[in-house]
Amino acid sequence: MTPANDHSVTSQALSEALWMRSEIDRFQKDFERAPATRTPMPIWSWEQLERQLSSLASGPATQAILPELMSAVRKQSRWLPPEMVLREVLCAAYAVMDGDFSPGPLPEGSTS
Repeated sequence: MTPANDHSVTSQALSEALWMRSEIDRFQKDFERAPATRTPMPIWSWEQLERQLSSLASGPATQAILPELMSAVRKQSRWLPPEMVLREVLCAAYAVMDGDFSPGPLPEGSTS
């Protein structure tokens, strides 16, 4: 990789990190007060979540993009507040269950 490419990759990573930070800040501003009671949720794994979302998928196309979608949520989850991860999971569930959602063709080299 040339130095110019190193700068480009670093600049893009920094831009993505700054975007994510602004999304977290916006989310925390919108939901700054946590509910007074906090009843714990059952514990499940990412694999169990993906399996259940796969069974709810509206068709083969949404089922095919699910691994990549959940991989993205899983990777981001370490930096997001727990309630924001929950929101991302709910958005993913909505997308795979939406019969009108059309993800289009998978990118070249996709493992799905």
